[in-house]
This record gives sequence, structure tokens and C-alpha cells, in this order.
Amino acid sequence: MPVNQSKRVVLITGCSSGFGYLASLTFARSGDRVIATMRNIEGDAAKMLSEKAKTEQLDITIQKLDVTKQEEIDSIVKFVQFKYGRIDVLVNNAGFGFLGPIMDFSIDEIKEQFETNLFGTFRVIKAITPMMVQQKSGMIINLSSINGLMSFPFFGVYSSSKFALETLTEALRFELNPFNVKVALVEPGSFLTEFANKKKNPQASKSEDSPLNNISKNFFEKYEQAGNYAKNSFLQKLLNPQRVVHRIYSISKQNNPRLHHIIGYDAHLYYWGRKILPRFIWEKLIIQIMGLG
Repeated sequence: MPVNQSKRVVLITGCSSGFGYLASLTFARSGDRVIATMRNIEGDAAKMLSEKAKTEQLDITIQKLDVTKQEEIDSIVKFVQFKYGRIDVLVNNAGFGFLGPIMDFSIDEIKEQFETNLFGTFRVIKAITPMMVQQKSGMIINLSSINGLMSFPFFGVYSSSKFALETLTEALRFELNPFNVKVALVEPGSFLTEFANKKKNPQASKSEDSPLNNISKNFFEKYEQAGNYAKNSFLQKLLNPQRVVHRIYSISKQNNPRLHHIIGYDAHLYYWGRKILPRFIWEKLIIQIMGLG
């Protein structure tokens, strides 16, 4: 039978690292009941999270969830309904980045990107929303990216999945408003998470036959170098992923949060640069930065 609720029930996807892992701790430390989900509950991340929960006496339950598998989503819904009887906050964080030249991607690789970042997110929403509608309250926070508002060379496939997430989330926000279910997007720029290390490249990019092979290879080498530099520089504080997690938590406490929440110095720089600069100047700038001139 559902337990008597004096705390919020928070479900977070993609908790094995980065924003999801930190969000689980932040919400729990603030007194919420957290269901932290991840694909591999036998890995180091699950063990570390479980150990912290025990040490700090946090209300964190770790559950297996691959958002591309409907049966695992159904299992989570049954678990939540039986143990808690409600869901107050859903944080859709699970996702990854497929980065590389668009012409190098196979259709199957593009489908794989959308299967997690878009379809997986909406599988979870579709399964969880009925509880929120019935209780006439709830909050859905979708983790997008500044790449969901604009695209850059070699980020096209990843960006397209986030663009789609943005538009569907905006429509969902209108549709759930009559039921007092709030919906918001968080659009981070670059932060010191495992995103760069966990990125995938299209299989064709590993071939010397790819026409953009050298250009994209040089870009990603610089991309990784910039990330390594940031870890040991004055930028470390600005790029602390905890900043994003604090924003997510803050949104979850608001009665009527706005739709878009851009965060990160680079995200604001890109957003306002594209908005203010004439299009031809913006394009020349990106071409120079990316070495496509």
C-alpha cells in the first residue's frame, strides 16, 4: 500500500553520472524521497550513490531503468504506484551525445540518438503523467541543451534530438496546464560532466574516406583539450555541474516556472551572440572557430 506522504516523491533518470547523480543527492539532502534510476545498478555509480545514502541517511532508492525499454518503464511506474502512490517531480536527464559530421551518420545511428534523447524521454513522460494528472499536481523538468536552441558543426544529430525535445516540451506545457502539471526545460552550456567522455562518434568518422575526417578530428582534439584545461583553471567554478543541479532544484520549488532556463556562461554567449549579431557575421564567426573556412 502507498505510504503516507510528508515528502515530495522525485523520479530522476540517468543518475549514473553528471547532472543526474548530483541531482539525486541534492534533492535527497533537501528532504525529498528520490528514486534514482540508471541502466546499470551493479556499477560503481550505483554503489557510490547507495553508500552516500546510507552514510548520510538519505531517502534514495536506486532502480534499474533503460529509457529505451518500455518494460523497464512500466516496472518503475508499478513500483512508484505501489510504494508511494504519487509522483511530484520528474527530472528527465537520461541522454547522450552522438557527435560528428552529419554525412558520416547512418540512419540507424540517428535513430539510436533519438531513441534515447527523445523517444526515451517521452516514454517516461507518457507513463508518469497519468499519475500527475490524477493528483492534479506535478512538475516535469526536461534536460535539454543550448544545442536544443541552436546548432553547431559536428553537433547536428545531437542538436536535432534536443530541438525536437524542445518543441514537444513546449506543447506539453500547454496541454498539461489545465491539470496543474508544470513543465520546464533546462538548457545548459558546457559543464564539467562526463558528456565529452561518453560521447559517441559515427562509425564512418573512423574511416579515412570521410571527407571531413581531419577537420572533425582536429576539432574534437581541441574540444577535449579545452575541457582538460577548464578542469584546472579559473573556469572550474563557472563550469561546476552543481550549478545546473541547483537550478533544477530551484525550478522544482517554483509554483509556475518559465519554460526556458539557459545556464552557463558559454550558453548565454552563444544565445545572445546569435540573437544580436547579423546572420552573416555569426556564420563567419562559427566557420572560423570550427576551422571550416
